[in-house]
Amino acid sequence: LCEAVVTNLKPLSISINKTNISFNLCVNAALNLELNIDKISTQEAELKEALSTLYKAFKLNVGDKVLVKRVGNIFYIISKVIMV
Repeated sequence: LCEAVVTNLKPLSISINKTNISFNLCVNAALNLELNIDKISTQEAELKEALSTLYKAFKLNVGDKVLVKRVGNIFYIISKVIMV
């Protein structure tokens, strides 16, 4: 396993040790969701806030650190990494 940085979202690209990788990438679908929380129709403000918080925690952005596993020539983005 190694750490990488997201350098682009469309197309998805990562950088590992200053080497840019934009092909043979596999990513957990939860990291690549495109949702518009504001368009969810509900009267429950707490529900929207919770969904927004979860979405921000999972959604990849440029500059995010990710944990990557390389298998042959395929790079699997396992998860987003944050400092605590």
